[in-house]
Amino acid sequence: MSKWPVGKSGNPNGRPKGALNKDTKLVRETIAEIIGDRVVDIPKLLSELPPEKQLHYLIQLMEYALPKLQRTEQINHDFTDLDISLSHLTQEELNALGNIINNTKAVRPEVSS
Repeated sequence: MSKWPVGKSGNPNGRPKGALNKDTKLVRETIAEIIGDRVVDIPKLLSELPPEKQLHYLIQLMEYALPKLQRTEQINHDFTDLDISLSHLTQEELNALGNIINNTKAVRPEVSS
């Protein structure tokens, strides 16, 4: 039998917001200790892999450095008031963009009238 009644504890304020539990703290400290200064070796290690593996591991590592973005939905599917300026792009960048567009099999959503 617990020494505290149900719904009560010895710490009525509970654990402070953002405080890690002991196991989480220990795991994070252990990982940090294992990795330590080896983070600087990551670019060299990645360069020794084939390009598709490099991309795979970079994507996995990014979630530890960049916040995850939420998906957004384009509400205006007819794109009539979409204003995009490409004037800042070089001719080479415009050509590359054109190649991407030409090689993409885009499926345009059906727009109800």
